[in-house]
Amino acid sequence: MISACVIAKNEEKNLPRLLKSLKGKFKEIILVDTGSTDKTVEIAREFGCRVFQIKWTGFADARNFAVSKATGEWVWHFDADFEIEDEEFLKAKRHLMLLDEKYNSADVIIENYNIDGTVRSFSSHCFIHRNKPEIRWKGRVHEYLENAELTFGLNVKVKHFGYEDDAVLRKKALRNVELLDMEIKEMEKDGKTEDPAYAYKHFYLVQSYTVLGFSDEKYFQMAVNVAKKYFSLRKELESNNIFDVHIYTYLVEALTRLGRFEEAEKYIREALRKKPDYADYLFLEGFVREQQGDYSLAFDSYCAFLKEVDAFTKDNPFARTGGLTFLSDKAVHAYNVASEKLPELFKKVGMCREKKRQLEEIWKQTRGLYTGIALARIIKLSGEDEGRVLKKIYRIYSRHYLAYFEVGNYFLGKGDTEKAVKYLERAVELNPHFVVARAFLGYAKVVAGLSDRQTLVDAISSMKEYYEKTGNVTILPALKQCLVLLENLKPER
Repeated sequence: MISACVIAKNEEKNLPRLLKSLKGKFKEIILVDTGSTDKTVEIAREFGCRVFQIKWTGFADARNFAVSKATGEWVWHFDADFEIEDEEFLKAKRHLMLLDEKYNSADVIIENYNIDGTVRSFSSHCFIHRNKPEIRWKGRVHEYLENAELTFGLNVKVKHFGYEDDAVLRKKALRNVELLDMEIKEMEKDGKTEDPAYAYKHFYLVQSYTVLGFSDEKYFQMAVNVAKKYFSLRKELESNNIFDVHIYTYLVEALTRLGRFEEAEKYIREALRKKPDYADYLFLEGFVREQQGDYSLAFDSYCAFLKEVDAFTKDNPFARTGGLTFLSDKAVHAYNVASEKLPELFKKVGMCREKKRQLEEIWKQTRGLYTGIALARIIKLSGEDEGRVLKKIYRIYSRHYLAYFEVGNYFLGKGDTEKAVKYLERAVELNPHFVVARAFLGYAKVVAGLSDRQTLVDAISSMKEYYEKTGNVTILPALKQCLVLLENLKPER
């Protein structure tokens, strides 16, 4: 019924993870290689893929070639650094079997992962379409479907690990800038500057410049300039057009990084008038207020941000956004806001009881994961036992790694290392990429007296990785303790 299509080049690192997750699910797996010099082709053949090799001329051409070889009724496109879980595939298959004939394509939710195993951002993409000759991909980069007509938003998640490394991000952004400049010049030459696609190319330029700005500030100014040009090209913005909505996120991000907070505040107010519950706007509103020293209002904005992130991670985000193609760059900050930012602001507003009650009320209404974590941290700061909230979080989110991590950390703080190890092991099992849980598990095992050489080596390795990936110095005392214990285990010479 469904053909899986993959385009790849030098993906020997990522490809086994993807193909293991695809194996046995699809009618066929078609892999189009665009010039690999590593073991990509060999790995693909080992997994039984139908392999084709072509010269690279752009993303759309590669996808169209893959589709030309597909025999399934539906085609599902995967990048080599994707992974899909069994349950998510079965959900998608059920939906596609029952999907109304008026829909020719479907969006899926992309969970983009950080290098430390946490979710970096959420996005959606039209990666599934019927196998019809008129449906074609277009664009050298940021390719899109033509003639797909109505698109259905599937509440199905695909994991994406391609954004683990900032160096990789910068490399992709530089590549994208070059390709986008070429396409923009071609459209100008062909007199297509009134085409909406011309404006959207500028949106993607802003996106790439923002990524590059974190290593070179000049790109933030370039992002601001092109974003303002985008507004003039679009003239009238639409509240359910993802480009028109998300351009504000990149513009405000760039302005805040340039220290232009008053200008950033102007644009965030304008954005919130158009989309008052958009999670990324709420986060940026909180950040701007925090930088301006208005800690009370920053607390309120961050609470609203967590409430919205909880809603779209718990429910169908396509339904939450009223059909808007789903995208959030700022959801990555939800755990940090819950576990660190709100507790810090709570202290800065003088441990205000009203702020605590405000958060408790949101928790009662939503029973959201991140709101609950924030409330537990603030209850602890207030000198109360946060266990009552954490136990509820665990019951509600019994399949989420953060629930187990928070409960395990709670028991570790209480000195109950046996329970701490139990819950932290489950957190690592649910998300083996979550380096923070691995580091805490290693420490918990040491505190529990499991100080054999291998346990200490594993603990030290995890803590070292945690520090290198996060820069968080709070792990260093535990790391030092483990190193001392390992030294004491060495045989005397």
